Amino acid sequence: MGGILLLVIISSLFILIHLRQHRKFEAPYPAIRASGDTALMARGKYLVYGPAHCANCHASGRSRDWTLGHFIQRFWMGKLVAQSHMPWGPFSRMSDEEQEAIYNYLQTLKPVDNKLPPAFIRK
Repeated sequence: MGGILLLVIISSLFILIHLRQHRKFEAPYPAIRASGDTALMARGKYLVYGPAHCANCHASGRSRDWTLGHFIQRFWMGKLVAQSHMPWGPFSRMSDEEQEAIYNYLQTLKPVDNKLPPAFIRK
């Protein structure tokens, strides 16, 4: 009897996990906006070339496909693709002010044609 109960419990857990593994959680868009504030853009430049180390791996330029909402949402989601070398953990914990500053600085750069696969942008 104990073996049958254990089998039922394990089977139930397997089914539950299988049914829930493809659930999607939507990250809300934060109340961050694009700004022309030069102090904010200077802070963003400092973060990009300093503590955030963005410029070490990414070409100078910005993706023309990313809106502010995409940018912030993508950072909040963390690592979505196993092969990604991006250290998403620390970036997903950046403050709204830091993300806003980086985004606004990136808007001062020339756009680059960098088409991203759907796994990176949720529309």
